[in-house]
Amino acid sequence: MDFAVWGYSTQQVATKNNANLKTLKIFLKKAWDDLDVNTCVPSLTRTRRDSELSSRLKVGDLKTVNATFFFVV
Repeated sequence: MDFAVWGYSTQQVATKNNANLKTLKIFLKKAWDDLDVNTCVPSLTRTRRDSELSSRLKVGDLKTVNATFFFVV
């Protein structure tokens, strides 16, 4: 789940008093149904841009990126 969707869902559900898991599920489904598709557009655009960038990198560049990532972590 994307952070934008998670934030929206949390905002919608946290304002309700959920007595049990069943009511929480009901409110989550309602929040999902009410979610505007434009909430997801920036995230989808960013994901596509990142995907296109990684597909243009050369294999050597990817090895450098992976080595840097493992060094930092």
